[in-house]
Amino acid sequence: MKELWLEIDASVPETQKTKLLKSAAKTCDAILVDARDIEAVKKARVKVASVSEEADIVVLSALDPEKLKALKAKGKTAAVKIVI
Repeated sequence: MKELWLEIDASVPETQKTKLLKSAAKTCDAILVDARDIEAVKKARVKVASVSEEADIVVLSALDPEKLKALKAKGKTAAVKIVI
């Protein structure tokens, strides 16, 4: 399965975030944001990915089998972010 995700950095100005969200809502499967921006993404009706458990997809910075197991037990979807 292939998905297109967009990561919006927390330092991006709010006006630019709004423009990115409107555009991404039409083309992206998920948007990766800081926990502070979760509500804005949810309002755009796009799956939100973040380190917060409030997100649709909880993003881990490292593979942690115990954390993955705990998230799965809570019914959460999880992903591991790997930077190459």
